[in-house]
Amino acid sequence: MESIQLTYPSTQHGQEFMMDHKPSSVKSWLSNLSFTDITKSLDRLLQAARTLNRTEQKLNQREENLITLEQGYLRMSRHFRQHNDQRLVIATEHQAKLLSNLTAEMAYGYKRIVHELAEQKNSSEEATQNGKRNKPSSALPWAALNRALPAIFTSTKLHMA
Repeated sequence: MESIQLTYPSTQHGQEFMMDHKPSSVKSWLSNLSFTDITKSLDRLLQAARTLNRTEQKLNQREENLITLEQGYLRMSRHFRQHNDQRLVIATEHQAKLLSNLTAEMAYGYKRIVHELAEQKNSSEEATQNGKRNKPSSALPWAALNRALPAIFTSTKLHMA
């Protein structure tokens, strides 16, 4: 079987101390994030995504954390899209760069999930060929990817005037 070639940042030792990566903690962090200062919110979301993408996590934790961060990401993206369409708010150059970097980090997170799922599938197929039976991998990550990827790639367009 052909392997998937994806690029994303490698994990870095010590990143787990930068942010609590338990899904309940990430959810709590996001719910406490004030979205009143758009630039600050974008910066904090970007830092959280960078940290979580470079932290060793179990697949189900990574997926749950990414889905949580996606909520903040989509909120920011919708803010700019809706306000820009109504000509109420135009993103500054700095805000556009932050959102672009956040988009890249979100994509990196999903690439890592796809890569880890592909590795699971390959190791499961190898074990089956060798006469061993592994538990089938969960369909939940695939469902999350099917839901999230269109949002990642279509909601990132800032219609700059």
